[in-house]
Amino acid sequence: LNTIIAFNLVLLCYFHNLIRGETRSPRILSDEDPTSQPVFTSLQQVLDLLESQEFRNLLPVHQLLFAYFNICQSKRISYLPKPIRQPFIVVEGNHRTAKRMLAMRLSRRIGASLFNNPPRCLSSMRNFFPTGSLLLRAFFKLCAYALAQGTRRLINIFPVILNGYWLEQQTFAIARTYGADPPPPDHQVYRWPKDLLKPDIIFFVEFPDNLHKEILTTRPPNAHKTLAMNALLKMNIPQLIVINTTQGHDFALQEMERHIIERLGMKFPIKWLNATRGPSRGHKR
Repeated sequence: LNTIIAFNLVLLCYFHNLIRGETRSPRILSDEDPTSQPVFTSLQQVLDLLESQEFRNLLPVHQLLFAYFNICQSKRISYLPKPIRQPFIVVEGNHRTAKRMLAMRLSRRIGASLFNNPPRCLSSMRNFFPTGSLLLRAFFKLCAYALAQGTRRLINIFPVILNGYWLEQQTFAIARTYGADPPPPDHQVYRWPKDLLKPDIIFFVEFPDNLHKEILTTRPPNAHKTLAMNALLKMNIPQLIVINTTQGHDFALQEMERHIIERLGMKFPIKWLNATRGPSRGHKR
């Protein structure tokens, strides 16, 4: 009986916060030392932390795990699969607005399903965890695995584009943990996790600091940006392509399309649509 009551309480809190998540609340800054935080390299490491004695009794952690295992991994699909797998493309970057804009425009060009990070099934829980905290780092890693689950369900139906996945969070974590003394290039933190679905191509949108003065953005330069870019350059990921936005978003989009044609054109039946034709498929899960 106690188990049923606890389960219902977690479920009630989840949906309560899902509704509250529609409005933004002020984010709390963590006073934790980032250099003491681990850089996760597998799902099991994330789950071990969340289920550890230190965190397992926290209600937000209960809600997070419940949502991940019961909401994010729902297998409900209303489309018939196609005989050929569709392309899986990721757009990462160091500037949220530029990355989101290019991911949306690219998804419209190829008629792709567009997933955002955090995914819908976990997005309402973002403010549960203080900015810069170990739990927030674990939260974003869990988001990557939730996105992978959603991608697996759709990859045989539509092309899939993720607006944010694993790479930008990993490079930021490396920068925060190691600072100016990063590990050598052969370290495990630079390797793609063996248990995480690997994209066919990854675009990292680099937004130069000198453009922050333009009308396009009000975002100030980030102190960890250079360190994160240094970590990115050490990543041994053949699918990774850095896209610079210095010449504008139109040129950046053309470069992304060119790389898709060169790398994926012979492997996947990609149908290019008119850039102004309708919205992308924005899946909520």
